[in-house]
Amino acid sequence: MNETVYSIEKIERAVNYWRGVEGPHDGVSLGETASRLANVYGNMIFTHEAVIAARDLDQALIGKIELAIKQQSLPLL
Repeated sequence: MNETVYSIEKIERAVNYWRGVEGPHDGVSLGETASRLANVYGNMIFTHEAVIAARDLDQALIGKIELAIKQQSLPLL
């Protein structure tokens, strides 16, 4: 059985996507989703992990990652 994993690059792209979507309300802070993803990304850097298993993330966060990946792969009109 193939386990779903997300590369550190995909997590980084998801952080950047959600930064743009949510935007900082105070001009400095990250929105909730970008902040949660940034924590995952930071932990991956700290532990030198190139991938994270989907089983290590909650379903809501997986949905946000998948949406970011999907939106970034759509062609520009």
